Amino acid sequence: MATTVLESLDSRVPSWAKGELVEVHCPVCAFEAANPIVTRADGLMVRSCARCGLLYVSPRPSDSALNEFYSRYSEVHQKIDCEDESYWRGISRSRYGFLRGNCRTHVLKRVGIDIKGKRILDVGCGNSRFLLLCQNHGAGHVAGIEPDKKMAIAARKRLGLDVYAGYLGDLPADENRFDLVVLWDVLEHIAYPRDLLTGLRGVLAPGGYLAATSPNADCLKQEGNQWTGFKVDFEHMCYYGRDSARCLFESCGFSLEAAVPFAQPCLDSITYSGKKPGFLKSLVNVAVNKVQVFDPFDPIVGRLVSIPAALRNIGRESQGRYVLYMLARKEERV
Repeated sequence: MATTVLESLDSRVPSWAKGELVEVHCPVCAFEAANPIVTRADGLMVRSCARCGLLYVSPRPSDSALNEFYSRYSEVHQKIDCEDESYWRGISRSRYGFLRGNCRTHVLKRVGIDIKGKRILDVGCGNSRFLLLCQNHGAGHVAGIEPDKKMAIAARKRLGLDVYAGYLGDLPADENRFDLVVLWDVLEHIAYPRDLLTGLRGVLAPGGYLAATSPNADCLKQEGNQWTGFKVDFEHMCYYGRDSARCLFESCGFSLEAAVPFAQPCLDSITYSGKKPGFLKSLVNVAVNKVQVFDPFDPIVGRLVSIPAALRNIGRESQGRYVLYMLARKEERV
Protein backbone atom coordinates (compact mmCIF):
# COMPACT_ATOMS: atom_id res chain seq x y z
CA MET A 1 0.00 0.00 0.00
CA ALA A 2 1.35 3.43 -0.94
CA THR A 3 2.15 5.78 1.96
CA THR A 4 3.43 9.34 2.25
CA VAL A 5 7.21 9.55 1.83
CA LEU A 6 8.59 12.02 4.36
CA GLU A 7 11.47 14.43 3.92
CA SER A 8 14.53 14.16 6.14
CA LEU A 9 15.54 16.69 8.79
CA ASP A 10 18.72 14.73 9.45
CA SER A 11 21.74 14.74 7.14
CA ARG A 12 22.59 11.21 8.31
CA VAL A 13 20.38 8.92 6.20
CA PRO A 14 21.67 5.33 6.25
CA SER A 15 21.71 3.38 3.02
CA TRP A 16 20.24 -0.01 3.91
CA ALA A 17 20.83 -2.90 1.52
CA LYS A 18 17.37 -3.58 0.09
CA GLY A 19 18.15 -7.26 -0.46
CA GLU A 20 18.79 -7.71 3.29
CA LEU A 21 15.51 -6.28 4.55
CA VAL A 22 13.31 -8.65 6.55
CA GLU A 23 9.57 -8.60 7.20
CA VAL A 24 8.75 -8.74 10.92
CA HIS A 25 5.68 -8.98 13.14
CA CYS A 26 5.17 -6.62 16.07
CA PRO A 27 8.33 -6.76 18.25
CA VAL A 28 6.24 -6.25 21.41
CA CYS A 29 3.17 -8.52 21.09
CA ALA A 30 4.06 -10.56 17.95
CA PHE A 31 0.71 -9.71 16.34
CA GLU A 32 0.78 -10.06 12.56
CA ALA A 33 -1.73 -7.41 11.54
CA ALA A 34 -0.28 -3.90 11.18
CA ASN A 35 -1.36 -0.80 9.33
CA PRO A 36 1.12 1.14 7.15
CA ILE A 37 1.64 4.69 8.45
CA VAL A 38 4.43 6.48 6.56
CA THR A 39 7.55 5.79 4.54
CA ARG A 40 10.68 7.40 5.99
CA ALA A 41 13.33 9.18 3.96
CA ASP A 42 15.52 6.06 4.12
CA GLY A 43 12.84 4.13 2.23
CA LEU A 44 11.65 2.04 5.20
CA MET A 45 7.97 1.86 6.14
CA VAL A 46 6.59 2.48 9.62
CA ARG A 47 3.60 0.34 10.59
CA SER A 48 1.19 0.44 13.52
CA CYS A 49 0.40 -2.80 15.35
CA ALA A 50 -3.33 -3.42 15.33
CA ARG A 51 -3.20 -4.98 18.81
CA CYS A 52 -0.78 -3.02 21.08
CA GLY A 53 -0.36 0.14 19.00
CA LEU A 54 3.44 -0.05 18.72
CA LEU A 55 4.85 1.80 15.71
CA TYR A 56 7.63 -0.24 14.15
CA VAL A 57 9.66 -0.57 10.97
CA SER A 58 8.89 -3.47 8.65
CA PRO A 59 10.56 -4.63 6.56
CA ARG A 60 13.65 -3.68 8.58
CA PRO A 61 17.41 -4.21 8.16
CA SER A 62 18.64 -7.72 8.96
CA ASP A 63 20.24 -8.57 12.30
CA SER A 64 23.69 -8.70 10.69
CA ALA A 65 23.18 -5.28 9.06
CA LEU A 66 22.12 -3.74 12.39
CA ASN A 67 25.03 -5.35 14.26
CA GLU A 68 27.48 -3.99 11.69
CA PHE A 69 25.90 -0.54 11.90
CA TYR A 70 26.21 -0.35 15.69
CA SER A 71 29.70 -1.83 15.81
CA ARG A 72 30.96 1.42 14.22
CA TYR A 73 28.22 3.75 15.42
CA SER A 74 30.39 6.45 17.00
CA GLU A 75 32.94 6.64 14.20
CA VAL A 76 30.74 6.34 11.11
CA HIS A 77 27.36 7.67 12.24
CA GLN A 78 28.22 10.15 14.99
CA LYS A 79 31.57 11.20 13.49
CA ILE A 80 33.39 10.89 16.83
CA ASP A 81 37.13 10.25 16.96
CA CYS A 82 37.62 7.96 19.96
CA GLU A 83 41.33 8.85 20.02
CA ASP A 84 40.67 12.58 20.35
CA GLU A 85 42.15 13.71 23.68
CA SER A 86 40.11 16.93 23.75
CA TYR A 87 36.86 14.96 23.34
CA TRP A 88 37.55 12.90 26.45
CA ARG A 89 38.71 15.94 28.42
CA GLY A 90 35.32 17.47 27.73
CA ILE A 91 33.52 14.28 28.85
CA SER A 92 35.62 14.05 32.00
CA ARG A 93 35.00 17.63 33.05
CA SER A 94 31.27 17.42 32.33
CA ARG A 95 30.93 15.24 35.45
CA TYR A 96 30.69 18.56 37.28
CA GLY A 97 27.92 19.83 35.02
CA PHE A 98 24.65 20.92 36.58
CA LEU A 99 22.51 20.62 33.43
CA ARG A 100 24.54 19.13 30.60
CA GLY A 101 23.38 15.53 30.30
CA ASN A 102 21.73 15.93 33.69
CA CYS A 103 18.05 16.19 32.71
CA ARG A 104 17.99 12.40 33.15
CA THR A 105 19.11 12.55 36.78
CA HIS A 106 16.55 15.32 37.25
CA VAL A 107 13.77 13.07 35.97
CA LEU A 108 14.98 10.18 38.16
CA LYS A 109 14.66 12.46 41.20
CA ARG A 110 11.25 13.57 39.98
CA VAL A 111 9.98 9.98 40.04
CA GLY A 112 11.60 9.24 43.39
CA ILE A 113 14.85 7.48 42.42
CA ASP A 114 17.93 8.42 44.44
CA ILE A 115 21.20 7.25 42.83
CA LYS A 116 23.30 7.56 46.01
CA GLY A 117 24.76 4.21 47.02
CA LYS A 118 23.01 2.39 44.18
CA ARG A 119 24.44 -0.16 41.76
CA ILE A 120 23.71 1.19 38.28
CA LEU A 121 24.01 -0.41 34.84
CA ASP A 122 23.83 1.73 31.69
CA VAL A 123 22.94 -0.34 28.60
CA GLY A 124 24.12 1.32 25.39
CA CYS A 125 26.19 3.73 27.48
CA GLY A 126 27.96 5.43 24.54
CA ASN A 127 30.65 7.76 25.87
CA SER A 128 29.60 6.91 29.46
CA ARG A 129 28.94 10.52 30.44
CA PHE A 130 25.91 9.48 32.50
CA LEU A 131 27.89 6.84 34.40
CA LEU A 132 30.58 9.39 35.20
CA LEU A 133 27.92 11.78 36.46
CA CYS A 134 26.41 9.06 38.68
CA GLN A 135 29.80 8.08 40.06
CA ASN A 136 30.56 11.70 40.89
CA HIS A 137 27.20 12.08 42.66
CA GLY A 138 27.43 9.15 45.03
CA ALA A 139 26.46 5.95 43.19
CA GLY A 140 27.81 2.83 44.87
CA HIS A 141 28.92 1.08 41.66
CA VAL A 142 28.48 1.91 37.99
CA ALA A 143 28.92 -0.29 34.91
CA GLY A 144 28.11 0.04 31.24
CA ILE A 145 27.66 -2.10 28.15
CA GLU A 146 28.25 -0.64 24.68
CA PRO A 147 28.08 -2.44 21.28
CA ASP A 148 30.57 -0.03 19.69
CA LYS A 149 33.84 -1.71 20.65
CA LYS A 150 36.05 1.33 19.97
CA MET A 151 33.87 3.57 22.12
CA ALA A 152 33.64 1.00 24.94
CA ILE A 153 37.41 0.49 25.08
CA ALA A 154 38.08 4.22 24.94
CA ALA A 155 35.57 4.97 27.73
CA ARG A 156 37.09 2.29 29.93
CA LYS A 157 40.63 3.54 29.30
CA ARG A 158 40.02 7.30 29.45
CA LEU A 159 37.44 7.46 32.24
CA GLY A 160 38.43 4.45 34.34
CA LEU A 161 34.91 3.02 34.31
CA ASP A 162 33.73 -0.59 34.07
CA VAL A 163 32.49 -0.41 30.48
CA TYR A 164 32.16 -3.66 28.53
CA ALA A 165 32.09 -4.03 24.75
CA GLY A 166 29.19 -5.94 23.22
CA TYR A 167 25.68 -6.80 24.28
CA LEU A 168 24.00 -7.93 27.50
CA GLY A 169 25.32 -11.48 27.10
CA ASP A 170 28.88 -10.08 27.20
CA LEU A 171 28.42 -8.69 30.71
CA PRO A 172 30.62 -10.55 33.25
CA ALA A 173 28.72 -12.96 35.49
CA ASP A 174 29.63 -10.99 38.63
CA GLU A 175 28.06 -7.80 37.23
CA ASN A 176 24.54 -8.39 38.52
CA ARG A 177 22.01 -7.47 41.20
CA PHE A 178 21.80 -3.89 40.00
CA ASP A 179 19.42 -1.53 41.77
CA LEU A 180 18.87 0.50 38.61
CA VAL A 181 19.31 -0.25 34.92
CA VAL A 182 19.02 2.62 32.44
CA LEU A 183 18.25 2.53 28.73
CA TRP A 184 18.76 6.13 27.63
CA ASP A 185 17.69 6.50 24.00
CA VAL A 186 18.17 2.78 23.45
CA LEU A 187 14.77 1.02 23.30
CA GLU A 188 13.90 2.56 19.94
CA HIS A 189 17.02 0.95 18.42
CA ILE A 190 16.31 -2.58 19.63
CA ALA A 191 14.93 -5.15 17.18
CA TYR A 192 14.02 -7.63 19.96
CA PRO A 193 12.95 -5.50 22.95
CA ARG A 194 11.31 -8.37 24.85
CA ASP A 195 14.52 -10.40 24.77
CA LEU A 196 16.46 -7.43 26.11
CA LEU A 197 14.05 -6.63 28.95
CA THR A 198 13.80 -10.28 29.96
CA GLY A 199 17.59 -10.42 30.14
CA LEU A 200 17.77 -7.20 32.14
CA ARG A 201 15.22 -8.53 34.58
CA GLY A 202 17.74 -11.26 35.34
CA VAL A 203 20.50 -8.83 36.38
CA LEU A 204 18.24 -6.62 38.49
CA ALA A 205 18.05 -7.02 42.25
CA PRO A 206 14.62 -7.83 43.72
CA GLY A 207 12.47 -4.72 43.45
CA GLY A 208 15.05 -3.07 41.17
CA TYR A 209 14.11 -0.38 38.69
CA LEU A 210 14.56 0.07 34.97
CA ALA A 211 14.51 3.61 33.57
CA ALA A 212 14.32 4.35 29.86
CA THR A 213 13.83 7.16 27.39
CA SER A 214 12.50 6.94 23.87
CA PRO A 215 10.92 9.28 21.31
CA ASN A 216 7.32 9.81 22.36
CA ALA A 217 5.06 8.29 19.70
CA ASP A 218 2.02 9.80 21.44
CA CYS A 219 3.08 13.07 19.77
CA LEU A 220 1.28 11.78 16.67
CA LYS A 221 -2.01 12.66 18.34
CA GLN A 222 -1.13 16.34 17.99
CA GLU A 223 1.38 16.40 15.11
CA GLY A 224 0.12 13.62 12.85
CA ASN A 225 2.36 11.72 10.44
CA GLN A 226 4.63 14.73 9.96
CA TRP A 227 6.05 14.08 13.45
CA THR A 228 9.75 14.94 13.78
CA GLY A 229 10.49 11.44 15.08
CA PHE A 230 9.89 9.99 11.62
CA LYS A 231 12.29 12.49 10.00
CA VAL A 232 15.44 11.97 12.06
CA ASP A 233 17.52 9.11 13.50
CA PHE A 234 16.71 6.50 10.87
CA GLU A 235 18.36 3.75 12.88
CA HIS A 236 15.23 3.71 15.06
CA MET A 237 13.26 0.50 14.62
CA CYS A 238 10.42 1.11 17.13
CA TYR A 239 8.43 4.11 18.38
CA TYR A 240 6.77 3.79 21.78
CA GLY A 241 3.79 5.55 23.30
CA ARG A 242 2.42 5.00 26.79
CA ASP A 243 0.17 2.09 25.80
CA SER A 244 2.76 0.12 23.82
CA ALA A 245 5.40 0.80 26.51
CA ARG A 246 3.08 -0.59 29.18
CA CYS A 247 2.40 -3.66 27.05
CA LEU A 248 6.15 -4.23 26.60
CA PHE A 249 7.16 -3.85 30.24
CA GLU A 250 4.27 -5.82 31.70
CA SER A 251 4.84 -8.72 29.29
CA CYS A 252 8.44 -8.93 30.53
CA GLY A 253 7.77 -9.02 34.26
CA PHE A 254 7.82 -5.30 35.10
CA SER A 255 5.21 -2.89 36.37
CA LEU A 256 5.30 0.47 34.62
CA GLU A 257 5.41 2.96 37.49
CA ALA A 258 5.62 6.14 35.39
CA ALA A 259 5.55 7.25 31.77
CA VAL A 260 6.31 10.97 31.69
CA PRO A 261 6.49 13.00 28.46
CA PHE A 262 9.20 15.63 28.59
CA ALA A 263 9.88 18.64 26.40
CA GLN A 264 13.24 18.07 24.76
CA PRO A 265 14.21 19.05 21.22
CA CYS A 266 15.85 16.43 19.05
CA LEU A 267 19.38 17.59 19.84
CA ASP A 268 21.20 14.86 17.94
CA SER A 269 19.55 15.75 14.64
CA ILE A 270 20.60 19.36 15.23
CA THR A 271 24.12 18.33 16.21
CA TYR A 272 24.64 16.22 13.10
CA SER A 273 22.75 18.36 10.59
CA GLY A 274 25.87 20.25 9.57
CA LYS A 275 24.94 23.47 11.38
CA LYS A 276 27.79 25.38 12.98
CA PRO A 277 27.66 25.79 16.78
CA GLY A 278 26.67 29.17 18.15
CA PHE A 279 29.21 31.69 19.37
CA LEU A 280 28.80 30.86 23.08
CA LYS A 281 29.10 27.12 22.54
CA SER A 282 32.17 27.63 20.36
CA LEU A 283 33.75 29.84 23.02
CA VAL A 284 33.12 27.28 25.76
CA ASN A 285 34.46 24.46 23.57
CA VAL A 286 37.68 26.41 23.10
CA ALA A 287 37.95 26.97 26.84
CA VAL A 288 37.39 23.31 27.63
CA ASN A 289 39.17 21.54 24.81
CA LYS A 290 42.06 23.80 23.85
CA VAL A 291 43.28 25.13 27.18
CA GLN A 292 45.07 22.94 29.69
CA VAL A 293 43.45 23.53 33.09
CA PHE A 294 44.80 22.52 36.48
CA ASP A 295 42.68 20.06 38.47
CA PRO A 296 41.54 22.61 41.11
CA PHE A 297 39.78 24.52 38.34
CA ASP A 298 38.07 21.50 36.79
CA PRO A 299 34.75 22.07 38.60
CA ILE A 300 34.63 25.62 37.26
CA VAL A 301 35.38 24.50 33.71
CA GLY A 302 32.85 21.68 34.06
CA ARG A 303 30.14 24.20 34.84
CA LEU A 304 31.20 26.35 31.90
CA VAL A 305 30.58 23.28 29.74
CA SER A 306 27.00 23.29 31.02
CA ILE A 307 26.15 26.83 29.94
CA PRO A 308 25.04 26.07 26.33
CA ALA A 309 22.83 23.20 27.52
CA ALA A 310 21.37 25.39 30.24
CA LEU A 311 20.42 27.98 27.64
CA ARG A 312 18.85 25.30 25.44
CA ASN A 313 16.65 24.25 28.36
CA ILE A 314 15.03 27.68 28.50
CA GLY A 315 11.51 27.47 27.11
CA ARG A 316 11.56 23.74 26.47
CA GLU A 317 7.92 23.44 27.48
CA SER A 318 7.02 25.30 24.29
CA GLN A 319 8.91 22.81 22.10
CA GLY A 320 6.61 19.83 22.41
CA ARG A 321 7.04 16.62 24.40
CA TYR A 322 9.41 14.68 22.21
CA VAL A 323 10.81 12.30 24.84
CA LEU A 324 8.94 9.69 26.87
CA TYR A 325 10.61 8.88 30.20
CA MET A 326 9.64 5.46 31.53
CA LEU A 327 10.23 3.96 34.95
CA ALA A 328 9.44 0.29 35.57
CA ARG A 329 9.89 -1.89 38.66
CA LYS A 330 10.86 -5.54 38.59
CA GLU A 331 7.97 -7.67 39.79
CA GLU A 332 8.66 -10.80 41.78
CA ARG A 333 6.99 -13.78 40.20
CA VAL A 334 5.66 -16.62 42.34
